[in-house]
Parts: sequence; C-alpha cells; structure tokens
Amino acid sequence: VFTLGWFDAKNARMVKFHTGETSTMLGSYVPNSNAPHGKLWGLTANQRFEWDKLMITPELTYTHLEQGQSIGYNRNDNWRVGVNLSRYF
Repeated sequence: VFTLGWFDAKNARMVKFHTGETSTMLGSYVPNSNAPHGKLWGLTANQRFEWDKLMITPELTYTHLEQGQSIGYNRNDNWRVGVNLSRYF
C-alpha cells in the first residue's frame, strides 16, 4: 500500500490518499468466503480545532476494495467517522 499525504502545519489540516493491492481479505476473518480484496484506494482527511485547553480533531476516511463481496463487517466500501479529543495540562 502506498500513501501520499499533505499536512498544513499552520492550520493543522491533513489529507492522505492510499492506493495499492491486498491479496487477502481486509477486516475480520470469514473462512471460505469471497471477502473484499484486490486493488484498493482510500482517502483520509482531518482538521484540528482548539478550544480553551482542548484540541478537537474530527476525521473522515473512505476505503474501497475492488474485488470480492461485502460480507458482514467486511465491506467493499467503508466509511469511518471519528473525533479525537486531547487536553493541554
């Protein structure tokens, strides 16, 4: 997997693009299945905000696997939304 990223240190903003290939399934193991695999690409973006002594960093990630079938939590298209909270001491 190859990742190319851009980080704006002044505005605490980051964008990453992922591409590559996986020969086995990605995610939880399901024996004897045609779980998602093969060529993949993805995009991740996050932006940090500061409020008082808190650092709040929302993040959005999308991943796509070209081959196989979505099975349970093993998906060909996967979205992830998260928030990281940190505090200065």
